Amino acid sequence: MSWRELALIPALVALPLSPPQPDLDIHVLSNRADLVSGGDALVRVTGPARVRIELNGADVTSRFAPGPDGALTGLVDGLSPGENVLTARPPRGRAERLTITDHPSGGPVFSGPQVRPWQCQTAENGLGPALNDRCDAAPVRSEITLGNGVKATLERGTVNRGIYDVLVPANWNHKLVWVFGAGTGQQYRQGVSRGLAMPEAQEAAAKGFAVASSTMTDNSLHSNDVTSAETVMMVKEHVVETYGEIRYTIGRGGSGGALQQYLVADAYPGLLDGLLPTQDWPDQIVGAYREFGDCAALVRAMDASPLWADPGDRTAVFGHGGTGVCATSAGRAPDYMKPDDGTSCAGAASYDPVRNPGGVRCTLQDFMVSIYGARPQGCAGVPCARRPWDNVGVQYGLNALRDGRISAEQFVDLNQRVGGFDIDMTWTPSRSEADAEAVRIAHRTGRVVFGRGLAQVPILVARGTDNNDYHYPWRSLVLRNRLDRANGHHRNQVLWTNGSDGSPLDVMDRWLAAVEADHRPIPLPAKVVRHRPAEAVDACWISGAKVTDQAACDQAYPHKADTRVAAGEGPTSDLLKCRLKPLRRGDYGGVAFTGEQWARLRSAFPTGVCDYSRPGVGQTDPATGRLRPPQPWLTFTTGPGGTPLGPPPSSRPL
Repeated sequence: MSWRELALIPALVALPLSPPQPDLDIHVLSNRADLVSGGDALVRVTGPARVRIELNGADVTSRFAPGPDGALTGLVDGLSPGENVLTARPPRGRAERLTITDHPSGGPVFSGPQVRPWQCQTAENGLGPALNDRCDAAPVRSEITLGNGVKATLERGTVNRGIYDVLVPANWNHKLVWVFGAGTGQQYRQGVSRGLAMPEAQEAAAKGFAVASSTMTDNSLHSNDVTSAETVMMVKEHVVETYGEIRYTIGRGGSGGALQQYLVADAYPGLLDGLLPTQDWPDQIVGAYREFGDCAALVRAMDASPLWADPGDRTAVFGHGGTGVCATSAGRAPDYMKPDDGTSCAGAASYDPVRNPGGVRCTLQDFMVSIYGARPQGCAGVPCARRPWDNVGVQYGLNALRDGRISAEQFVDLNQRVGGFDIDMTWTPSRSEADAEAVRIAHRTGRVVFGRGLAQVPILVARGTDNNDYHYPWRSLVLRNRLDRANGHHRNQVLWTNGSDGSPLDVMDRWLAAVEADHRPIPLPAKVVRHRPAEAVDACWISGAKVTDQAACDQAYPHKADTRVAAGEGPTSDLLKCRLKPLRRGDYGGVAFTGEQWARLRSAFPTGVCDYSRPGVGQTDPATGRLRPPQPWLTFTTGPGGTPLGPPPSSRPL
């Protein structure tokens, strides 16, 4: 080898190597890639600075622009219904692909087949005639001035067959408040929007938050928490694609608006990041439906007997702070249980036992038939949904009997008389037995709030004090007990009773901002607990003064219970159907029954009484017998009962 050849060796060794290419990745910012709707998606591509981006083989690179960090972001529109393939190809090296599945803007995405008929009300909401049978209409936007002088965009449109409203101030902080509507109703129509003029919406907008709501999350119109969650997801996607990314979302609302927050956050974690419930209610199927049915049966039985003239005796059985809760709840039971509930839920197509026995049944379970499924035997020969209400084995007034507040004769008389309701909510002398599969589905799918998903969200409850109102304070403690069972603690739940330490929204904002700023690789529930603000502690206000001594608060504002806890159920109060055990005289704390009374009691409970030492039907894993949390993020497109969606799709090498 010559010296010239030797001289070349160091130069060859010193030639600079090409810098390594950053990993290429495609990510949908506006939603999960498999749950996109409306024909577009906001997409982020990270990796090499120069890539060619294609949608179903067509070049869409021009729709992307680099951000401050060099990543490319673009709104990809023109998605075809179903699966679409988005690819990113660098000048050299491997390409990536991501499958984006698009769904109609009118839904459904994961809630399963939509109920019909469905009346469009776009014209009544100022959007003109509907464009199709999913009630789509072009959105309408206007510029308004908020009370603090800030300009804002007010948008109204249609998503998921409902009417949505979005208010985005000019100084938007990229945080969203979702206002959930109160009430109960199963209306087969879009509904007329309440708008965003309510104080909680205006407060949020004045502080720089965007605010959103929908008739599909107004429980007085549409009592279906699965379509509620779906609507929140779809409208949030639209907000991101139209106005920009959302840092976090806070739920607000009372009563039916409270229970929706819990149900959505527990079953579809990530849609809501913080909860601000008022007029607390832990869920719908147990907290409302079950107790309303109980109260209807109890009030009927008591009114038919001379033994129940004393309101104090009735109160002891109900478990509440008076007779008012059950009086109101009994009147509300048809809202959930009666197929002809008086609302003409589907107009002329509604069920009537004489004129239209095959019509649309206005019950909660029929409105959620895609979740619960149809009864194989139908209802008098016509289709109807499975029902989850059950009172077989429930010993109403058991605690009052043991405590000596009612007599043995009253206890026997009541449980003999109480009976139940058939599928049409006609009273029957026998107890009501739920459709077993409906019970299993309710627990397995999260229609009964379990609390595991709620560990990921801060909860700040504005709590009332009236034990004779059906938003009674025990309901907040039921949720607390479920959190303790599911997660081993309730440190993410704060109860403010009869007052507040400033604005709950401000406190929640500080809480979530601290969680957001914590980038350590620790679980989200741990961050939620770690960053709870100092003022976010359980407290009550007595004569206007803040008190954090819980013993003093409990003395000033005592809580009672509910009908099933008063019948011996545990403090989580979440059984739809109990497991049974034989009647035994020794289970009644020394209460002496005569032979005749015992015979009547055996007649009232021919199959046995509730055994609350065991989990209820549908609550456990069949393989282990242990309590089983619901599976989050279920889709019902595959049928009632749902199947897990699994992790969000990610891009993969082409």
